[in-house]
Amino acid sequence: MIKSVFQRLFGRGQANIKSVLPSVVLLTVFYTVIMMSSVMGSAAADTLFLSHYDIAKLSYMYLYITVAVVLVGIFFQKVSERVSPYHLLVGSILGVGGFVLLTGLVLKTGVAWIYPVMFVGYEANTVLLTMAFFTFMATVLDARNAKRYIGTVAAGGVAGTIIGGFATSSLAPFFGTELLIYVYAALVVFGIWFVRGLQRKASHGGSETSDHRPQEKQASEPSPPHGNPFKQLPILKYIAIIIGTISVAITLTDYQFKMTLGQSLSEAELASFLGMFYSVTGVIAFVFQVFVSTRLLTRYGIVPAFLVMPLSMLFSSIAFFLAPVLLTAVVLKASYRAFAETIHQSVHELMYFPIPAHLRGKAKGLVGGVIDYGMSGVAALLLIIMADKISLTSFSIIAALMLFIAVLAIFPAKREYVQMLLATLRKKQGDMGDLDLSLIQAPLLAKIMEDHNRTDTERLHAFRLLAQIPQYSMERYLAALLANSPQTLQFEVLEYMERAGKPQWTPYLQPLLQTDNSLLLAKVIQTLAASADKRNTTLFASFLEHPATEVRIAAIYGLIKQGSPDETLYESLQRQMQSPDKQTRRHAITAAGKLADPRLLPDVLVQLGESRLQKETLAALALFPLDALLHHLQHEWDKPHADETIRLYTAKILAQHPSGEAYRFLQQTYQKASTRIRASIAEAMFKLYDYRGEEQDSLSAMIEAEARHVQHGLYALQALSLRSTPEMALHSDALLQDKKTAMGNLFALLSLLYDKRMIETIAFNLESGDMRQKGNALEAMDNLLQKQHRGSIMPVILANYDNQRVMVKSENQAWTDLYEKADDWLKICLLHLCALDPAFARMNGIRPLTREEEERITQVGFLKQASSFSELPGYILAKLAADLQKKEVQPKTTIIQQGEIGDALYLILQGEVQVVRDGRRVERLGEGELFGEMSLFDHVRRTATVFSETTATLGVIGKDAFYDLVSSNLELAISFASMLSKRIRRLNEESHSSQVDIREDSHSDVTGVSPLVRKSAEDKEASSLTEKMMILLKVDLFASFSHTQLAALVELTEEVTVQAGETILRYGEPGDALYGIISGRVSVERDGRKMAELHQGDVIGEMALLERAPRSASVTALETSVLVKIRDEVFYDFCYGDESVIRSMIESLASRLRSMQGRNMRRGAIG
Repeated sequence: MIKSVFQRLFGRGQANIKSVLPSVVLLTVFYTVIMMSSVMGSAAADTLFLSHYDIAKLSYMYLYITVAVVLVGIFFQKVSERVSPYHLLVGSILGVGGFVLLTGLVLKTGVAWIYPVMFVGYEANTVLLTMAFFTFMATVLDARNAKRYIGTVAAGGVAGTIIGGFATSSLAPFFGTELLIYVYAALVVFGIWFVRGLQRKASHGGSETSDHRPQEKQASEPSPPHGNPFKQLPILKYIAIIIGTISVAITLTDYQFKMTLGQSLSEAELASFLGMFYSVTGVIAFVFQVFVSTRLLTRYGIVPAFLVMPLSMLFSSIAFFLAPVLLTAVVLKASYRAFAETIHQSVHELMYFPIPAHLRGKAKGLVGGVIDYGMSGVAALLLIIMADKISLTSFSIIAALMLFIAVLAIFPAKREYVQMLLATLRKKQGDMGDLDLSLIQAPLLAKIMEDHNRTDTERLHAFRLLAQIPQYSMERYLAALLANSPQTLQFEVLEYMERAGKPQWTPYLQPLLQTDNSLLLAKVIQTLAASADKRNTTLFASFLEHPATEVRIAAIYGLIKQGSPDETLYESLQRQMQSPDKQTRRHAITAAGKLADPRLLPDVLVQLGESRLQKETLAALALFPLDALLHHLQHEWDKPHADETIRLYTAKILAQHPSGEAYRFLQQTYQKASTRIRASIAEAMFKLYDYRGEEQDSLSAMIEAEARHVQHGLYALQALSLRSTPEMALHSDALLQDKKTAMGNLFALLSLLYDKRMIETIAFNLESGDMRQKGNALEAMDNLLQKQHRGSIMPVILANYDNQRVMVKSENQAWTDLYEKADDWLKICLLHLCALDPAFARMNGIRPLTREEEERITQVGFLKQASSFSELPGYILAKLAADLQKKEVQPKTTIIQQGEIGDALYLILQGEVQVVRDGRRVERLGEGELFGEMSLFDHVRRTATVFSETTATLGVIGKDAFYDLVSSNLELAISFASMLSKRIRRLNEESHSSQVDIREDSHSDVTGVSPLVRKSAEDKEASSLTEKMMILLKVDLFASFSHTQLAALVELTEEVTVQAGETILRYGEPGDALYGIISGRVSVERDGRKMAELHQGDVIGEMALLERAPRSASVTALETSVLVKIRDEVFYDFCYGDESVIRSMIESLASRLRSMQGRNMRRGAIG
């Protein structure tokens, strides 16, 4: 029984209980001591007052208590703004202890005024200690742990009440009432020991509390405005209404209870009854707190828990009004006593936890001291005035009205509570709104476009922006731009003219028909075809025999566009899409997309399987009619063994056709898809959010199904950890990656049902926040979810982020469902797991692995063992292994030659090779080892020769094949970029001789650490959006951005200026941004040693965003420098959306790594 109670109080089944258990135990025992001493003090004061003072003055004592507590509340409110919670609590303990000791000494003099002073003062003591305690507790526990354990702490308070009651009844008869006062003082002062212990643990654990002001107010969070706290903290007005109205009701019901007792019982019966009443209600409260309170809070949330006491008091007040007898009076008082210091106080204190620490004490002093007891004083005045004028039962009507108002205020209080929790979390960047091109001055753009001294890229972007201004005519520039512009700008002008399709622009195109540039000629023909001028038919036919394929394709397109009935034209275009030449196919796909004829759709869809044609294929599919697309896609999804490529790209295809039909199709296919395909579908569904319709039942079913999949993944990982062996590392990795993706899917689906910004903020903090942010995020999610979702989702989220154990109804069903929803790589791993250990063979439909699948497991295992790829997830390596080409080599065959440019990676599947550098054998490599991998990432010459020592079988991946894979799989590219970044970081740590490597912990903020001088608002307004775009183009990392991306990115960047000698980034500090150097020079240093010097166009801090680790170097300006600052959220949203940016980043990181490795990295030396 004792073990069960202890587990309910402290265990809760949490895997991470050890980290908070000491603090929770100390807080619980401390609060027990506080309440025990308060009961003993109050009992002594009540006894002395009732036995030595005029009892007729009792009704006035309510008023005096109100005045005293209000003054204490005001004092607490003012002091808490200037003193840390730690010092506030210590000072309160010493002040209360000193006051009690003083009253004990004055009591010996026999003066009569000391009795009401003690009666009123000891009540104020309890209020002060309670406020100071819970203010301090909020710095020890985060909101989630507070919600989990506040019931435990409150149970300690109830236990203290019971112990104090029994101790009072036991000690008073033998030692006298006066002795209780000194025991009271001693127990209060003893509390300092607990405070010191908690402060030491908090300082070791990195909590808020310290001997100084809490550091919750960070540079990234502006200080709330001074003034009216109700305006600063909207939640406060609802807490004030709830507490104030309940306080009136408590005072009135307490008066009714005591008056009923006085009328019903004699003096001897009264003392015995009160002792028994307080003991029994204390036991009831303790049992409720241990077995019900926390379960009610964690399972049903804030609102049901907060409603318990006001509703029970409301119904008992009605009962007393209808039957004013002793029994109903006892029930009336018990409804308060049983819940006031248990569930009600727990929820009440929880409402303060999201409030910033520097405002928390002020809020508690205002509500807990001024408003709570101020309203009690109002009730006391009401009693003094009305007691002789209305019946005792009439006060029940007033109490019921007050309680009804409190109940109504609880619901908006919950809404504000969630908002306050979200405010404590680190925000993700908001959605980028559409660019308002009316802000861009057309004359400035035109000037840039026509300026031949500008770069081609600047002129191109200027034209693109001008072309998007509907009211601006471009016709006057067309002839000049077509005649005298770089080819990229000519193509952009022709694209603009083709979209317009104006026949009157044909004369501008005639001179270009004589060009020798076949690509330009093909584009001119397509532009002419868009004008739908029948007179061009003969012209198009004359180009059917042109030697350039792209021109012939353009001619075919032109003829079909003009309405030619010749079916052979379609057949010719279809043959071109089947050409072995990718460039020919690219032109044919583009032409087919512009025609958008459903007869060509199957030939276009099949092109998705070619990685280097996917961009053009998706663009072409965006032009086809939606009904034709849905028909073909449905046919593919209905196949038992569907084309996985088409399934994978379904979401991207339909996201280009915003409509209710597209949204519903994605919703229908979601449950049929594997985990990673579901991720792309969920992303596309959000893009089509406005077309979702009103039906939400299917979405709720999708959410619950995804939650079950996460649950099954967590269960499988849990089961695997109990039987883990080295052979199962790949299986654990596959399950972990699948679970991560499924969790992302769950949040994505929740964004469709709840507020997107809230869900994104919660997910962002759960993934990358500190312990306090994660705790608050869990609490926010718990309160945000509706009742029908909380039961299925919260256990999964808690298991994933709070390390709680997972249970499933059927192990066999869990493994089967996991297998059925798995991606190909996870399916292979699960089948292999069953072969390794029959204990896991619980899936339906188990089959033996094929030879190809067994080889894939072996190859991925080899790649995972290589240092270059050890940090990449298995499913990424499986994609790489799928592209391995086997190559048999005979003994003494040279595989790579020192000095040549590398273009391939080699994995030894069988045999041995020798590595020779400068004529000396340096090492021997065998089965499962890699060489040449760095040649995939950069363009340096081989630094060693490798030849086969025996007959060997090699797996080879060429650079072209690798980048084909990267360009079609952004996730793969990101993984490689992150892997390279981590390797550079390790070398930095070992040698301190790298290029810049600035990193971050994503939940921290650099603002306020460095003396960066931002441009004034006036300067920003003076600098046009266009000029900022042109500046950003100077940063190499963004040179490949589209004009739309670049314009939206500029809207979210910050331009900062640093003076010579100023530190931009410091070694070891957290960061949340990368910087592009617009002008100036900066120095990269580590331990006082210069590592690199960077200039205009260089980027610093990009690896911080890849790895989320502390900065590994300091960066200082060598001269006045202008930087563009891009925060991590913007980086992820934009940079990871452009494959060309990722490729350039991979090559840059690889080059940096290569320069650092030298002779210290043998793999790099070989590669």
